[in-house]
Formats: sequence, structure tokens, C-alpha cells
Amino acid sequence: MSDLHVAEFDSFSGPVDGEELNRMVEEKLGSGWERMIRETSRKGNEQTLIFVHPEGERMGLFIVDLDGHEMDVIQVSVDPEHLNENIGHYRQPRHEGDDSASDSN
Repeated sequence: MSDLHVAEFDSFSGPVDGEELNRMVEEKLGSGWERMIRETSRKGNEQTLIFVHPEGERMGLFIVDLDGHEMDVIQVSVDPEHLNENIGHYRQPRHEGDDSASDSN
């Protein structure tokens, strides 16, 4: 991991529609970034967006986590092979016939 940038907003005002937040982040990031994850709670007060961007042999991640009136924004560059190795340590073993487990390669 390198080039870590973190911003925390403790008083993010007003509710933000999931589509509005996604559109706003996409516009600010510009071309070359692709949304990998978008998660919104049922009530809409918690939202997480993760965007990725190729950086040669590395991968850029841009993460936005909105929880009520608090928003965290993180931008980081990672080595995808090293990240995949570390994530592999946390994967649950897949049981035969279990369709509920997902493989996120």
C-alpha cells in the first residue's frame, strides 16, 4: 500500500440520495475510474462506494463511506497480488453444494 490519503467529515449536512452521491463521486473522479462496489442501507443513511483505477502494476482505490452525518474518504494505491494474498486469509472455506458463498476474484 502506498499514497494513502484520508479525509474525515464529521458534520456532513443533509441526507444524500445514493444516486446523487454516486454521480457526484463519478464526476469528481473523472474517466478511468470504475465503480466496483455500491452498498446502501435500507434507510439510505449509510452508503459505501468503492472505485478502482489501474495504475500500471498497481491499482488505485477510492472509498467513500457515509454514515449519517459522518463521511470518510480514502484514496490509496495497492499491489493487487499482495492484496489478493491478504484477502485470501479471511475467506471462508466453501462447502460443497453451498451456493450462498460468493467468490470475489
